[in-house]
Amino acid sequence: MNKIILTSVFLFFLACNNQKIQPNSNDIIVFGEQIKDESHHKEIHENLDLASKESNKNDSILVSLYSLSEKNPTLAIKKADSVIQNAKKETDKIKLMVRNSLLSSFSYFMAETKYRIGDYKSSLEILEKEDDFSDDNAAALAANYIKLGKPEKAKPLIDSIRNYLTDYARANYYECVGDKKQAFKIYEKIKNDKSIKHYAYYQLAANRYNELSKPNPKLLNEIYFPTGNPNFDIADSDDVNRSKIFDLFLNMPEVNKCKCGVYIVESPQENEKDYYWIKIGNIESDNISDIGNLEKLTTKYDFYIYPKNNFDIKFYNPKTKQTMSLEEWRSNR
Repeated sequence: MNKIILTSVFLFFLACNNQKIQPNSNDIIVFGEQIKDESHHKEIHENLDLASKESNKNDSILVSLYSLSEKNPTLAIKKADSVIQNAKKETDKIKLMVRNSLLSSFSYFMAETKYRIGDYKSSLEILEKEDDFSDDNAAALAANYIKLGKPEKAKPLIDSIRNYLTDYARANYYECVGDKKQAFKIYEKIKNDKSIKHYAYYQLAANRYNELSKPNPKLLNEIYFPTGNPNFDIADSDDVNRSKIFDLFLNMPEVNKCKCGVYIVESPQENEKDYYWIKIGNIESDNISDIGNLEKLTTKYDFYIYPKNNFDIKFYNPKTKQTMSLEEWRSNR
């Protein structure tokens, strides 16, 4: 799963309840305006496609700047600032659709690069100007505050993080303030949770666990600063595997017929085998908080799927602990 700089262009098709203006049933309301012809509707979708291409182009430029920053960070920052200044003067309607995303991602790049070269004050100033306060921004701000000797300002930022970095960033913080015991407990928790083994930070946490296990460990003096590089993978191929697995099972005639959900019970990271254990069934609950709660799952079928063997699928019987090929299972039903 790539770390994506998201460019979202929203079209709101609103129902009009204004008593003074009653649109015809064939009208479409976009940003409060009526569209009376199909050509205008088509134009909107064409513009969205063009905006998506423009966003991809911006990502390509950003990737090249990250590459340049490794050799010449000063020049990379200068080029990024030039892109930002030109974007602020932009009048093209397609480029305007993705401008906010461009400004945010290129500014973050500048902050990240300044952090890497030790200019923490400038990095902090850039991040503090951001209107969109994301979890990655919180970690980046905290990283700068730690480097500037202000851990008291870093702590509430760390506590605000609610994405994949939550535990790892918090453990980093405890190391930075000398609380080895608390940091070790969090790293141990991450290390023992094999369901998140596919995340990039898992190995980083395991490395810190190993370091803190030593008699005289060297404690961290920084918090993880998430990169904004669109090419950076926050997870390994497991996410690709999971996407393909869901596609395969959701297209199985047996799954379509029973109108069931597809649930991954175990992954190779957890069972240390070469297969994913899949359950087909439905969660019997009216409580929305039970979504994904496998204890509430009424299972209809169990399967093993082997990604390294061309995603071969075998039916699995939990009672007999026996497997059989799909062909054999179907012929015996």
